[in-house]
Amino acid sequence: MQIPLLKPINIEYKKYFVPDFSDEDDFYDIAIIKYPHKILDVFDCVLDRLDPRIELLSNEYFRLSQEYRYLGFIEEVFDLNGKKCYVDAIFNENSHLTFRRELCCFDEIDKFILLRQLTTFSNIGHKKDYLIDDVNLAKMFIRGMLRESWQYSLYFDKNPLLVMGNYDLSLPLIFKNEKDIKIYEKIASKYGLYVR
Repeated sequence: MQIPLLKPINIEYKKYFVPDFSDEDDFYDIAIIKYPHKILDVFDCVLDRLDPRIELLSNEYFRLSQEYRYLGFIEEVFDLNGKKCYVDAIFNENSHLTFRRELCCFDEIDKFILLRQLTTFSNIGHKKDYLIDDVNLAKMFIRGMLRESWQYSLYFDKNPLLVMGNYDLSLPLIFKNEKDIKIYEKIASKYGLYVR
């Protein structure tokens, strides 16, 4: 069995989502203004600082015990979208230094996957857009986001969805239309997650 590999792409998938962005830094700002957005979360509301559940967010055992929910969600979303998505990742000559620090945060399977990406792409410069056509790659990126190691985004195009990295088990979601929100809410509820 081969270790999965990202596939560099020449198309700029973000242009399909937000056709009028001109600068990489503007993309997320324009998307949030232009399209419906919500948060994928293990809690059904924003926790008040006095809510005793807020302590759970600094409990590493709790955080790791919730990952299966997000991984189940992303696997179903991946299947729904034709078993593919896109990521904006940077691999360059310094990537091995950056990612070496992050390796301790990852499971063994993710370490194998990440090291394969580094050995393959560290010499291509600042290319940022890749196709993911293996669910284990998508799961690796989600785990990196949940463990607050990475701030990448995954883009699904069949039922357009942008999943952004964040913190405290809360992943921002940007939708192209209201119809897709219902689809993703239903999937999230199957895994005990909320789209709020």
